[in-house]
Amino acid sequence: MVEFACEAFATSDDFIAAECDCGELTPSEITDLLEDASDLLAFMSNGRVVGRCTTTLRPCRNSVCGWWFPDRIWPVWAADNCCCGVDELPLVTPIVSVNLITIDGEVLPSGDYKIIDGSKLVRTDGGAWPGCQDVGLDSSEAGTFAVNYTFGRRIPVFAKMAAVELACSLSKGVTPTGRQVLPPNTTYATHQGVQMGYATRAGAVKDYAINLPFVAQFLALYGQAGMGTGMAYAPEMYDGWTFHTE
Repeated sequence: MVEFACEAFATSDDFIAAECDCGELTPSEITDLLEDASDLLAFMSNGRVVGRCTTTLRPCRNSVCGWWFPDRIWPVWAADNCCCGVDELPLVTPIVSVNLITIDGEVLPSGDYKIIDGSKLVRTDGGAWPGCQDVGLDSSEAGTFAVNYTFGRRIPVFAKMAAVELACSLSKGVTPTGRQVLPPNTTYATHQGVQMGYATRAGAVKDYAINLPFVAQFLALYGQAGMGTGMAYAPEMYDGWTFHTE
């Protein structure tokens, strides 16, 4: 299972077609290698390339409706105000598809909402999005609101090639023949006369990976030195929303 990336950057067929001379591997071993390689590449690109992510959000407003009177204590104010609905819900872009929306456990028909301005989810049935919910309940129950959608970009060809190359290299440490690029207990490596220390084998593998040809091309395009400055996005930065995930 991938953790940093949203999906594996290459398929088992891509790996097999590369004929990387890595010995006999089971389908599950190939899948694990590709997922590990994809996670490492996503990490090294600072999240610039992660693929397409599918997630379920449980949106909540960070404030209630109405006006705040400084001379009134919070419990009274909160009790006198409703949990107001809103017209627009900001989502992470680029949005690929909105897969399912449930309110009070009931599925909202796909014709009752749409995306505007490429990033805002709005209703077309005259209603408003719930501003609050009980996130402790399952989304199939009353008093809940959930949005399942897919966002992100397709995996670029350089990422696929790099993932296969890196997975092939990693596989040399798990094949029955025992061939591997770096021994499991590596603590030092020498490159061009410079000795470098590593606290763990993970550090050694990462340092080695950036010297693989396709990985180097990938990082030239999507690493720190390429594709401009990275950018962080959090939906809760806008309109006072908090987004819980299931």
